[in-house]
Amino acid sequence: MSGKFVLQQASEKDLDIFAEKLGKNDLPFDDICGKTQHLYFVKERDKQIGIVGLEVFEEYGLVRSLVVDASVRNRGYGRNTIESVIQLAKLKKLKALYLLTTTAEEFFRKLQFKPISREDVPHIVKQSEEFTRLCPMTAVCMRFFVDSCNGEHF
Repeated sequence: MSGKFVLQQASEKDLDIFAEKLGKNDLPFDDICGKTQHLYFVKERDKQIGIVGLEVFEEYGLVRSLVVDASVRNRGYGRNTIESVIQLAKLKKLKALYLLTTTAEEFFRKLQFKPISREDVPHIVKQSEEFTRLCPMTAVCMRFFVDSCNGEHF
């Protein structure tokens, strides 16, 4: 990576781009309409290189749909994206981030997310579409305590 790395909030006109990227990566997208406040483009030097979602439920966040373009994978963009999401969670004063994954458990483990039981997820997060209908019960549930990072890189 060589330039300025930022998350840029999406707008309604961007929903088709998100749906296409999510669909191409076998990630759920039928619930993103009206949720642009939770969707972000991952950009470096004004070039869009990926997308990520962060749904906020009171004091908790749900990381959704991290996608890094195939042309730039394995260069640290996924890691930097999650670090940016954690910084965003700190700004929003969130206590913890949760996620469900069927393919990226090892990636998130390396970033200090820990597998947990679905029963240990706050009720408000469990009511999300991600938990109730979009992700299979076989998906691994993971948690990251936001205040455990202290601004340090992983």
